[in-house]
Amino acid sequence: MTPWPEEQLDSVTLCPLCHAPERTVLHEGLTDRIFFSAPGRWTLYRCTRCHCAYLDPIPNQASIALAYQNYYTHGAEPSGTSWLGRLKQSLLNDYFNAHYGSSLSPHSPLGRWLIPLLPLLKNKADMQVRHLPCSPQTPKVLADIGCGNGDFLALAAHLGWDAWGTDMDPQAVEFARRRGTKVHCSGLPDTGLPAHHFDYVTLSHVIEHVPDPRATLREMCRILKPGGRLWVATPNLDSFGHERFGHHWRGLEPPRHLVLFTQATLSQLFKEQGFTHLTVHLPELPSRWLYQSSHRIEQGKDPYDPQAGSLPLPLFLQSLLADLRVMFQTPERSEFLTISAQSPER
Repeated sequence: MTPWPEEQLDSVTLCPLCHAPERTVLHEGLTDRIFFSAPGRWTLYRCTRCHCAYLDPIPNQASIALAYQNYYTHGAEPSGTSWLGRLKQSLLNDYFNAHYGSSLSPHSPLGRWLIPLLPLLKNKADMQVRHLPCSPQTPKVLADIGCGNGDFLALAAHLGWDAWGTDMDPQAVEFARRRGTKVHCSGLPDTGLPAHHFDYVTLSHVIEHVPDPRATLREMCRILKPGGRLWVATPNLDSFGHERFGHHWRGLEPPRHLVLFTQATLSQLFKEQGFTHLTVHLPELPSRWLYQSSHRIEQGKDPYDPQAGSLPLPLFLQSLLADLRVMFQTPERSEFLTISAQSPER
């Protein structure tokens, strides 16, 4: 294994969230077994005070792009969705059209009636629109930080929002702009976006990639209108999948994931930055995909290789049980955390 250049590493001696020095080793000798692009071996520590986890050392800002050279594409999503997938989306589109006054197609006229009766599909619908409030009475402004190819921006625009985005990847920014969205090429914590301008801001699987989550949330406070809402999704360190697979868990993703959260640590971070009215949303239930990816990593295979084999029946049953437990018993053990909160009133 080629080491990461030592002169391009930054030491992390204090917890990025609570600044405590006390910690224990959670996983060591971690390597990039997902995109196979980042050199080096990595150590993940767990803070004994707030119980988040963080890498030490981490790539510095001048070299971090090395970890993303084979990162998944920011271009168009692959075509070839199954008939079942197309049916689900047509039902979802009709549900969105009824609730947001949009005109998405294709749509099935049954969606607006069936979705509320089917908890899993309703949960999928709510997650797809990131829990946006329905039908704004006046045009409202949204920002998606780390917007990638602009899929969510395009959907939000169809739902009546003035949608803005940011991303560090110039190719992603160019692709999103070609779809007619307003996208800036910028990173965190300095987004370059106007102050107190946005009613709703989303960070979907972004906050785990930044070395200073506290500074990131301060920036979200700056760009949100007083009383605006922030929505965050991120891997859950306390998930059943992490408990089962340990250092093979897909959610670790070293060295791109710099800080990993529990529900308690992420909630506390929101509160410390002045956010109120926290809502912990039940996320989609991706355990089967996480278990399959983690199982392939455990076997030394590419987690995205379609020829790597399907999930063995015992693990499929474990993933199903994990989802049932998350739905009805322990939602804080889901694979992903999804939390929204209101920005401080000034």
